[in-house]
Amino acid sequence: TLARADSVPTQTLDAARAQKAQLGAALSADDAQIESASIQLGFATIRAPVSGIAGALQVDQGNLVHASDPGFLSTLAQIHPVQLEFSLPQSLVQALRQKHAIDVDAFEEEGGRFLERGKLTMIDNQIDAATGTVLCKATFVNGDEKFWPGEFVSARVHLADLHRVVVVPSKAVQPSDSGPFVYVVTSKGRAAVRRVETGAAEGNDTEIRTGLEEGEIVVTEGQFRIEQGTKVSARIPGGNARR
Repeated sequence: TLARADSVPTQTLDAARAQKAQLGAALSADDAQIESASIQLGFATIRAPVSGIAGALQVDQGNLVHASDPGFLSTLAQIHPVQLEFSLPQSLVQALRQKHAIDVDAFEEEGGRFLERGKLTMIDNQIDAATGTVLCKATFVNGDEKFWPGEFVSARVHLADLHRVVVVPSKAVQPSDSGPFVYVVTSKGRAAVRRVETGAAEGNDTEIRTGLEEGEIVVTEGQFRIEQGTKVSARIPGGNARR
């Protein structure tokens, strides 16, 4: 405005314009340096794709590392959420596939303390021919960090609530080429082989779908010493033999 009104000398105006251009160039150079420093900082910063806990460092401060190095700086373990891997018998595959949402409870391997309830999130697409089992995965929120990567826990899968079913101690069920069986104690005090169809297992008990009636007595110890017709005596756990 002052220049238009011829209020300042032309020489002063040219000097001001030159100074403005010089300062603008310096500002652009500073911006370029800031951008370059940001890029360099990005090269020096490693960002993990997931949150988790870093393990032991494999390098020390000052070591020279490259992206192509075969080793690694540290191992990152994700703990929110966590996945639990376990295997189930192939006989349960159809039951697993028929349910849309399946709860899985996790317990400490020693002591059996309940940890958390999660959801079944994966059923493998093939049976392990060597073991006759299918690999499954369950996901847990792990909000209280009760799980630690790599630890062993026990899992219980909720397929159905069973009511008024016949159960026996799991150790009473014996395997054979023709299927599972139990030794039943007859009214004459002798052992009799009884073929059974087993169902779900809960703790130390196994469901018997067919082959046994409620109230029948089964042998739970010493099966390898008896056979069909062997004379046996019933004993209350912790007590004396009952004849």
